[in-house]
Amino acid sequence: MAEPTSAPITPTIANHEKLGRHEWYKSAARKVLGRLERGEPHRMEVRKFMPPKDNCELSVDRMDHCDRRTLADMAEKNTTLTNRSLRGWHTLSAGEVAEVNCAVQSSPFPGNPYHADIVIQVNLGSADSRDDQREFVRDLAYRAVFEPR
Repeated sequence: MAEPTSAPITPTIANHEKLGRHEWYKSAARKVLGRLERGEPHRMEVRKFMPPKDNCELSVDRMDHCDRRTLADMAEKNTTLTNRSLRGWHTLSAGEVAEVNCAVQSSPFPGNPYHADIVIQVNLGSADSRDDQREFVRDLAYRAVFEPR
C-alpha cells in the first residue's frame, strides 16, 4: 500500500479513515510482531487503549493524511516521554470505532494537525466508569492491528 501524501485535512472523519495510536515501547512492538509472524491473533493489550483516569478520550493520528515519517517526527517532538522512539501504531478505522459505539473527533493542535480523539461514551461520574471504559477499550484493542514505523 502506498504512503498517503498530504490529503486535505477535514474536520469530518470518514468511516474508512485509518487511525493510529502510538506505540513507544520496543518490547511491546517486538511481542506483537512476533505474534503476527507466527500467524497468531494480533490482539493488542487492552491497556494500550485505556484513557488516563478521569478522561474518556484517546489520542490518535489520522494516518491517511500524510506520510508516516512526518507523523512519527511530529509524535517524537510532541511526546512527554523521555528517551523513547516511536515504534509504530496500533491502527483501526473510524468505522471500527463506530462499531463499538465510540466516536472520533478531529482535534488538531499546533504540533500535530493530524490529531484526533476517540471518545469513549461513558459517564465519568459513575462509580463503575473505569469498568465501563474497559468494555469499550477491549473491543477497540481487539480490532486494532499493529503497524511498525
